[in-house]
Amino acid sequence: MLKPRFVEKERFTVAGVAVAGQLGEFNYAEIWEKRYMAIDALLQPYRKNEGYCGITFNEGDHLVYLAGVAVEEVRDLPQGVEMREIPAAKYAVFDCVFNSLAEMMQEIYGQWFHACGLQPDNDAFSFEYYPPYSGEGEMQVEMYIPIKPKENASNKQGSSMKVIEAITNRRSIRKFKSDLISDEALRQILKAGSLAPSGKNRQPWKFYVVQGDKCAEMVAQMRSGINQREKEGMNVGSAKYTLKVMEQAPVTVFVFNPDGLPLSLVKSIDQHLSAVVDIQSIGAAIQNTLLAAEELGLGSLWICDVYYAYEELSTWLGEHSEMIAAISFGVADEHPVARKRKPFEEVVHWV
Repeated sequence: MLKPRFVEKERFTVAGVAVAGQLGEFNYAEIWEKRYMAIDALLQPYRKNEGYCGITFNEGDHLVYLAGVAVEEVRDLPQGVEMREIPAAKYAVFDCVFNSLAEMMQEIYGQWFHACGLQPDNDAFSFEYYPPYSGEGEMQVEMYIPIKPKENASNKQGSSMKVIEAITNRRSIRKFKSDLISDEALRQILKAGSLAPSGKNRQPWKFYVVQGDKCAEMVAQMRSGINQREKEGMNVGSAKYTLKVMEQAPVTVFVFNPDGLPLSLVKSIDQHLSAVVDIQSIGAAIQNTLLAAEELGLGSLWICDVYYAYEELSTWLGEHSEMIAAISFGVADEHPVARKRKPFEEVVHWV
């Protein structure tokens, strides 16, 4: 079990070189050796100590890694230098060597937080502190992780009831008011969708958001398609009713599987539609179980690898219809680091 020391730090300022990117894309050695060292001399008059700080900030749909030093007030910022304010916080400090940083972070978030009765303080920033290095042996690093007390069981139960009640009270709405939906609410909804689990983390989705003046164009296209299918002899009664609902809604989001086949390549529209609707329904049911388990303090895993033993498992269970997935539930013994998500603008398109 890791045994950190605990410290409280007042607000401080870090100045250095900032590099934007995504998790896993940063070449930290190059940032420090080439980018930062080019401005190191400029910061010498302002330094508060001899060490260095590396801090990752989440800024919108990308990350920014700041390689720099703690500084006193800098009135005239040297060219090429950026500054960030680090708020006051309480930290758990873990000592390690540079080459074991990734493993240390996995252990901190995967095991230590689960067992210590604390949780990350997301209003503060974790950072690496590099003491002066002589050039001999392995480089030492101090990991500062902001912490706060874990929510108690009563708070957890209160939040779980909200989610379960939301699942229970959900209804299919076919009448909408004309009130608009704020962009912030839309982004929260779509962010939640993009955080859903997916097999091998493929994230097979793209969301196309239609609102405002584009709604009329959407309705026209929908009506044209319905009319054409009706001419071809298809029963389109339910589609006409759905079109009326779409005309009322201020926002409609189309969800695509970028890896799936377009409808023009399938043999039967009716067969394809039935299969897709069933899969969507099962996916929604699975997602509801995952959410309910999470809010009840349980861990879960959505599993599709059961397909590698499809016949064996089906025969053993005595069920010969289509198996879709399996889900394992239990009390979690870890708290894994969040997996990298695709950039928001890559999966959401504003029409």
